[in-house]
Amino acid sequence: MYGLTERMDADAFLPLHADELGPAFARRMLQLPQLIDDATDRARSAGWVSTERLARTPWATGYGRYIQIAGVYSRFDVNFDYWANLGDTPLWLNPYNLNGLDEDEVLRRLRTLEDKGAILGDDWYIPISIPTGVEYDAVLEAVVDQLERIGQLIDPNGPTYK
Repeated sequence: MYGLTERMDADAFLPLHADELGPAFARRMLQLPQLIDDATDRARSAGWVSTERLARTPWATGYGRYIQIAGVYSRFDVNFDYWANLGDTPLWLNPYNLNGLDEDEVLRRLRTLEDKGAILGDDWYIPISIPTGVEYDAVLEAVVDQLERIGQLIDPNGPTYK
């Protein structure tokens, strides 16, 4: 019974605060999908990501891009569900198809991300942290750096798509 009560509390509609209804919050929510697109484009230019024949996708819990990162099919997204329940960031990488790579080896390499909040169970959820108090270019660079580090963990031989 405690589990049900705890779940109900987590799903409860929280009272709104005035600053949550202002235009700054709405602008931020509109900027996050652009960050996904810009980071994807920059990581693609660096050779770590491919988007060939892969879609941009809005869904009820956010917005994202299907990508290949170092050969691994993944969803890179703003995910409000993961943000609310798994970690303190709206950005997530969700590898879902290793495309023939050795799962045990890739998992072994990605385990180093668990201290940063990655969840590597039946499904894999890798948080992409966003620095605070800096301009957009610094945020974009930090996100792309994390994608490239994940790509290097997956394939230490270097960019896959150059």
